[in-house]
Amino acid sequence: MAGGTGKNGTGTEPARPARPNYSEWYLTPQGSVALAAQQALLRGLIACWPRRGYRLLQIGCGAGIFLEILWEAGFDVSGQEPDQELARRAASRLGRRAEISLGSQEHLPFDDQSFDYVVCLNNLEFAADPWAVLREALRLASRGLLLSFPNAASLRGFGGLFRRGSAGDQGSGPAGLGRGKVLAPWKVWNFIRKEGPPSRLTWGSTLLGPAFSWRDNALGRKLNCASLPLPLGACAMLRLDLHPACAGTPLLLNGKKKAGANTALANKSLLTRSGRASGPRRDAAR
Repeated sequence: MAGGTGKNGTGTEPARPARPNYSEWYLTPQGSVALAAQQALLRGLIACWPRRGYRLLQIGCGAGIFLEILWEAGFDVSGQEPDQELARRAASRLGRRAEISLGSQEHLPFDDQSFDYVVCLNNLEFAADPWAVLREALRLASRGLLLSFPNAASLRGFGGLFRRGSAGDQGSGPAGLGRGKVLAPWKVWNFIRKEGPPSRLTWGSTLLGPAFSWRDNALGRKLNCASLPLPLGACAMLRLDLHPACAGTPLLLNGKKKAGANTALANKSLLTRSGRASGPRRDAAR
């Protein structure tokens, strides 16, 4: 699968939106709620992926915030970033835990299927050609792909903040983060189905409320930190499984109840075996 050309059909390179520094915005009250919501959704979507010994590449890793989360989850991580200053910050943040490369997102210097998993988080909206980036991600991933982007189908939130006019237009981002595109989930879905191999798609989204509700209070957390199974929130995520998913670190539901029941059954089994085993010895003693 060849990488994209980065052209807009007229033979000229499209204008590249300014690459923001999300790490500073995530320190604000609004940004911290958005970060917590995206982290929760990310962890939920990758829960079925095996981690130990599996290689993961984050295209457009920024300052390395999500790359660090993915390393903590157990992946062997690498990052790629087109902005030199953000790449330097990511290298400083991760140290020896990750390999950070600097270069174009549309043309990556890796062989086909060089990584088990590839993720694109908060970078497609600032790529000169997001479809070329998606082609490269599909080319490099052998097991799975995870995408996140501002949702053009959202009435509020990131979609409303970034959108001016029709979906896909550029607009002003939150807290002066620059100008970025918003993507329609159905367009991303159709592109992957046409360009990618047979796979299973799983949607998720978060930040359902308007941007002014992204606050660290009861209402803000309830409205915006929930993970939705449909792309209705301001931040949409898509997981693409190229192989049957299997749990690497399964999470127990009602773990205490199940653990108590299993312990009771185990104790009963041990008592039964102990009684049967001790019976003949008592008879022999008599």
